[in-house]
Amino acid sequence: MTVPIETLINDMGKLFEDRSTKLQLKRTFEARRWQTNETFEEYFYDKTILSGKLCIEETELLEYIVEGIPDYGLCSQAKLQCFRDKYQLLEAFHKISLPKPATPKQSLTVRQNTSNEKSTSADFVVSASTRCYNCNSLGHVAAECRKPKREPRACYVCAQMGHRAADCSMRKTQVHYADAVEGDNEYNH
Repeated sequence: MTVPIETLINDMGKLFEDRSTKLQLKRTFEARRWQTNETFEEYFYDKTILSGKLCIEETELLEYIVEGIPDYGLCSQAKLQCFRDKYQLLEAFHKISLPKPATPKQSLTVRQNTSNEKSTSADFVVSASTRCYNCNSLGHVAAECRKPKREPRACYVCAQMGHRAADCSMRKTQVHYADAVEGDNEYNH
């Protein structure tokens, strides 16, 4: 064992001292999730100690440990691996740490690169070609849109119901196909 004696004594104390009801223990066990300020090993051993009080089988414990991983990508990877025992899971995740949550100041900063991309608070990159579902403009997402929220199925240009953006009279660059066919267009000389 590589655990210091003080930690082992504290863990054994947790295992044998608590006189909570089974329901309280189950709720505590199910609510226990991997935190960003701890290693996977610490989370794993704490969850295992809590499961010892409830007499949970190892296969069920594996599912609970994986469900306690808050990062969707890591949780999906753990599910895809189909670990046979808890120590395989521990070995696979012992060097992995959770990504730190973005601070509000970090979420608004623009990265210095050639593609003119910026990082948002949702931990994904918004490029100049990203289109907003609210106003149909480029360069931001609907969550960051400053325009009033558009009703579902309303026109992207004028936000009115009853027509599409392609047929909107407020649209700046409407193409008149009759003019193009007749040759009245300034580009057909």
